[in-house]
Amino acid sequence: MRARAIPLALAGAVLVSCNPLLSGTLPGGMVGSALVQHVPYSGTFRYTVDPGSTPREVYFVFTNPSLSQDATTVPTVSGSIRVNGKGLPAPAAQPLPSTVRSPQTVLDRISEFNRNPRAYLPARSAFPAPSATVSPAGGDSVGSTGSFEIANPDGTNSLTPVPHVTCQSHATVTFADGRKRAISVWVDDTVFGTDVNTTSVDTLAARFLATTAESLTDIYHMDTSVVGEPWGPQSSPDLITWDANATVTILLTHLNATYTGPNGVIVGYFWAKDNFNSSAYAGSNQRIMFYIDSHEYAASPSLVYSTLAHEFQHMIQFYQKQVLRGASTGTDTWINEMCSMLMEDLVAYTLGVEGPRGVTDPADGSAGGVGGTDSNSRIAEFNAVSNTSLAVTASGSGFGLPQYAVAYAFGSWLLRNYGGPDLLQRIVQCPQTDSTAVTNAATAYSGTAETMQSLLQRWAVSVLLSDTTTAPFGYRCNTGDWTTFTHDAQTFNLGSINFFNYTPAPLEFSSVSPISAPPYYSSNVYYKAATALSAPTTFDLNLPAGTVMSVVLK
Repeated sequence: MRARAIPLALAGAVLVSCNPLLSGTLPGGMVGSALVQHVPYSGTFRYTVDPGSTPREVYFVFTNPSLSQDATTVPTVSGSIRVNGKGLPAPAAQPLPSTVRSPQTVLDRISEFNRNPRAYLPARSAFPAPSATVSPAGGDSVGSTGSFEIANPDGTNSLTPVPHVTCQSHATVTFADGRKRAISVWVDDTVFGTDVNTTSVDTLAARFLATTAESLTDIYHMDTSVVGEPWGPQSSPDLITWDANATVTILLTHLNATYTGPNGVIVGYFWAKDNFNSSAYAGSNQRIMFYIDSHEYAASPSLVYSTLAHEFQHMIQFYQKQVLRGASTGTDTWINEMCSMLMEDLVAYTLGVEGPRGVTDPADGSAGGVGGTDSNSRIAEFNAVSNTSLAVTASGSGFGLPQYAVAYAFGSWLLRNYGGPDLLQRIVQCPQTDSTAVTNAATAYSGTAETMQSLLQRWAVSVLLSDTTTAPFGYRCNTGDWTTFTHDAQTFNLGSINFFNYTPAPLEFSSVSPISAPPYYSSNVYYKAATALSAPTTFDLNLPAGTVMSVVLK
């Protein structure tokens, strides 16, 4: 679906400043529409809002578009840390998320390996040049036994063996074009018969790759139709060669030492170490493979189906960017994780799962309504931390649950406004690994040169307008129903999002809840300047250099 860019309607209201962007006669008959103005300057200035005949909520959104630099001071309204003459408490010092630390968690370390595997390989001069190894998966059959190396669930920076593993499901399918693909599911013997059984293992295999006939609705076909194949031709002697059946392996075992605690659990991961020959990386299982926690699969199959779509994107992107297109490192963490969550979003309707959108009924294309959304969803998590940085470039910068939430909230808007699966394909199938991959993909769809500043500002406004179904292209998260895209003979349905339907609602600052810290890099701060404003009001503002503002009347 493609929409033409149109301006937001002017609605019986006037925004006036020392350098007004909007002036002249307003069109009639448009009362009730939102009014938006992006203010392209900083420093000290006066800004007048005239709501017209309809009382309005007034928001100032402060955006720091820098991808690396936090603002040094808090944006202020009405003088130095004052709103309409009322003094605000000075912000307390706090660590900023741009403070780099070494990767701490298992997933941090895996993500960093996937971004830059060469940094983790032994020095090449210390070893003879290895010859390419064919993946051992070509010999898989039900009943085969073996062992695998996994990340130590105790969180230490080490590998640990799963010594007794059995292939419990294996099947091969030949596509219409003659290509063969196979799926093997290996299960830790200690969890077979407790966490999983033959039926649940076969179900998992079929949801990933249907082998009774070529399907357009399994995870393999949906993911690859958008972002490409997970492995194939390559010229490095360090990397394995795919077996003749092009097998993808899933290992089911316990990936967590405990399933309680404040930091969440690992549901699954892709680790690019296994794409390397064991002579290049001693811990390689020499397979194109995923790891899935069997306990989590037993507890929530739908969560695991979504996780497979997520991790499959990581697997594909490793091949598409670093191997096929020769990128020296992987994509910035926020972009790679965003892409995986957008893949979850694209396939959720077909898989019949909630997905990251968090509307509890997978068949409901509307925004769900209050009570119809998941308080543990990515959107609810974003609402609680909506001023958190988006562009976290590496796991060592602190990429945790809040960063996942912010990346999805941004990406969900981007996906719905800039081409759906076409956008995701453009980001993944290009050599760029930083924010230019995103801005180039958005530009290719809109036909207008996009920047991170323009995208961050438009996204911020879209959050505030998500409680209406009439926002125009570029600001639309909520149509009231599904938005449908067709790509490579596949149909993808994206549901509507109203950020105000979740608990908590989006984080807003005000004179009674003042901004507590300078805007982090690549972030937005929502400031509610007035409720039910009914008369012209002038605000004195001071914005730190590099910080820009958007004004929203609704």
